[in-house]
Amino acid sequence: MNQITTKSDSSVDIIRDRLVEDIFNLEIKLNSPVVQDKLLKNAKTKDEKIDIIESVLDLSMVRRKLENAMLETIAKRLKRLEPQIQEGIDSLNDAIDNLENSTNILSLINSLTGLIARVITLAI
Repeated sequence: MNQITTKSDSSVDIIRDRLVEDIFNLEIKLNSPVVQDKLLKNAKTKDEKIDIIESVLDLSMVRRKLENAMLETIAKRLKRLEPQIQEGIDSLNDAIDNLENSTNILSLINSLTGLIARVITLAI
C-alpha cells in the first residue's frame, strides 16, 4: 500500500511542479517591461491599474502557496482541477502574447488565481 501512495504522491508532485513552473513563467511575462507598459497604458482608470498590479501579485502569492502546499492535503483537488488550471494558464499565455485586451488579461489572471486558491484552501 505504501508503494501505491508513493506513486500517487509522485504523480501529484509532478502535476504541481509543472503547474508551478508554468505559472512562474506567466509571472515573468506579466512582469516584463513590455507587458507591464502595455497593460498599464491600456488601463482606463487608476483603479484598473491598481487591479492589474494587485491581480499579478495575487497570482504570485497563490503560486508560492501551491508550491509550498502539503501534497496529501491538496492531491485530490489538484488532480481534479488540473485540466482547468492548465487551460487557464494556456489562455493567459495566449492573451499575454496578443496584448490586445487588458480587461481580458485581468479577468484571466483572476480566474486562474481563483482556481489555484480552490486547490490550496485545504492546505492553509
